[in-house]
Amino acid sequence: MNLLRPRYADGDRIDIGGAIVRLKINPRSRRIILRVDAKTREGVAVAPSARRIGEAAAFAKTRRGWLIARLAALAEPTEILSSAASRDLRREALGCFGERMAAHCAKLGARTPRLSITDTRSRWGSCAPARPGRPAWIRLSWRLMLAPEAVADYVVAHECAHLIEANHGPRFWSLVRGLVGDEKPHRAWLRAHGAGLHRM
Repeated sequence: MNLLRPRYADGDRIDIGGAIVRLKINPRSRRIILRVDAKTREGVAVAPSARRIGEAAAFAKTRRGWLIARLAALAEPTEILSSAASRDLRREALGCFGERMAAHCAKLGARTPRLSITDTRSRWGSCAPARPGRPAWIRLSWRLMLAPEAVADYVVAHECAHLIEANHGPRFWSLVRGLVGDEKPHRAWLRAHGAGLHRM
């Protein structure tokens, strides 16, 4: 047994030639994954178990060039100029998204849920369908106010469709398309520009 072999743990950070990589265990992952976290501006090496976390670290070391290039390509973080502007966007989002949510729910034949505007940096929205003793609730990121109107409306429709279908199966996507048409352009826009909005 090699007693000098490095031992890694969930949450450890390693320096790979100037690129910082955070090690993470995710039991839902089926394989080793390497990605870049735009918010923390570091690499993330994901292992499906603690037993394979060393393998994730080793894989990250083989991709140093890719990591350096991806991290260098990240734009500098952007900030809202004032807290007042952020509060105004939240108020505007509540009214704008509330109207669209009500329209989509009416088309779906669903009761309009409660709406809250959040400051999450990892999700555009979430939906909690009604349960006994708990009303339905939709949460949406205020950053959607900075996206094209059609893209923001797609996210609202997406969460409203979850009131009917909790999964992302064929029936769910059929409901979404019935509300906003082809969802692919909107999803592509979020993939291309979403990280920039999350840095705000």
